[in-house]
Amino acid sequence: YCYYSVDLQHISFKNGLIENINRSLSIILDTNPLARDNGKYASLLFEVVSLINSILALRATPHPLIGKIAPMSGIKLVENMQVEERCEFFRTNKDFMHALVEHIFPKLIDLYEYNGGLMFKYLVLICLEKLLNFNDGSVLSSCVDIHKFAFFLSKLYLSLIHI
Repeated sequence: YCYYSVDLQHISFKNGLIENINRSLSIILDTNPLARDNGKYASLLFEVVSLINSILALRATPHPLIGKIAPMSGIKLVENMQVEERCEFFRTNKDFMHALVEHIFPKLIDLYEYNGGLMFKYLVLICLEKLLNFNDGSVLSSCVDIHKFAFFLSKLYLSLIHI
């Protein structure tokens, strides 16, 4: 969807892309945890997080880990030749990045706790990393609850120690 077309991404942003993603994530996160444990919600969450990841496509080629896994799972990989154009879009459209951080970043932290399996958690972490890379401290400090983020990072660190 947005992986290859910066123009499509820009048009989608102007037509409420981030609001639609935010609304979808809110509906899922606000659903009773027992009800959302079925496959329908898991698939929808994976699709929404994959969309966020495609919006934030910053590599000319997929991440090396994905490059190793893709052939085994039948995924066709294609290079993205518009990485520089996309990076320039992120640098010049601060409203876009601010909206992503404000609406999506906190939900990604909540989604990490969702029982979506290792690949899902990995995808969420990739999205968080990309959002951190393209935003300065002022955007993050105005949009992200620093205590919640610090708690998330400490839990993440502790989970890595126990692997």
